[in-house]
Amino acid sequence: MDFFSPSKSKHFKSSKYTGDTVIPKYYNILYQNVRGLRTKTTQFLSLLESSAADIFAITETGCNESICDSEISLPGYQILRCDRTDGRKHGGVLLVATPRFELRRLQVPGDIIVDSQQFELICASVYKHNRFLFVCCVLYIPPKANETEYMVMFNILEKFCIKYRSNIVILGDFNLVSCKSIVNSYFEYFVAFCEVTQCNMVPNCNNRQLDLVLSGRSGVLVCAAEEGLRPVDVYHPPLAVAVDVATQAQSSPVLHSAAADLAHAQDSQHLNPYKRWNFHKVDFNYLYYLIGRIHWEEMYSMQVPEEVLNFFYTKMNEVFDTCAPIKKQNNRNNRYNYPVWYTSDIIRYY
Repeated sequence: MDFFSPSKSKHFKSSKYTGDTVIPKYYNILYQNVRGLRTKTTQFLSLLESSAADIFAITETGCNESICDSEISLPGYQILRCDRTDGRKHGGVLLVATPRFELRRLQVPGDIIVDSQQFELICASVYKHNRFLFVCCVLYIPPKANETEYMVMFNILEKFCIKYRSNIVILGDFNLVSCKSIVNSYFEYFVAFCEVTQCNMVPNCNNRQLDLVLSGRSGVLVCAAEEGLRPVDVYHPPLAVAVDVATQAQSSPVLHSAAADLAHAQDSQHLNPYKRWNFHKVDFNYLYYLIGRIHWEEMYSMQVPEEVLNFFYTKMNEVFDTCAPIKKQNNRNNRYNYPVWYTSDIIRYY
């Protein structure tokens, strides 16, 4: 079999003991630029079967519509692909997850069509037992790509980083060595603006890193992988990436109907129908002053969306309680209770 280390040895410690429960500490990603999969499908399937990795991030797949998912993935494994569609050779990226995990492809923000660009990109949220873990992005941009392509790619990544903050891991061949200095300068800005760190320090044959691992998480470890497809491209050594996932349970987002959301909100403190602020009598200068003094640092470190929402409402309610008198309304005979900001038009179409 044409791959390294067929044993199930782990690159990183994968679990920790807490009380009566063993909770995974690291989830392992095997990353490699394979310089084409079409002639290596058998070896790749063997790698999937024997590897200890949880997720496989592959660049330069060289796949097209003639290659079926079943040729490069095992039963029960989930695969997401972004093939090169304009006839150029090489390129293409894919993500494969073992049966314990679920990949949910994320739509590219805005009106950008990745298939019309020179680069390939996949972004997916990773779940286990319906529990959100992190967002994984894999990309490939060819050498000497023009500045516009890089700017479009960075723009997409910036939007994902803003949305998911420290819950994102970006892997890929950025080919920054061959691009213009203005692109490298923007990359430095991108890293600073998105508050991510380049975690890959594994050198290639030229003592450089063409393949980057970017993340805002403090617990992302990268080392040279002991397994991978042969022959290994000396410019692109395979990487073992370990992602430290918080042990706190994170439920997946659940979609509700508008009526269910309103009913839940009316039962909560956020939209209590018997506690409405009279904003006509508010000292807005004082209100703005108090909002400006709110410390949001704790909110940015939260991982669960519901906790973030509760924190936000708590802080804002404290300001409103300080600045705005409460007007009481008799709702005992009302058939429906609506938030105070509902207009007659909204109620009519509700």
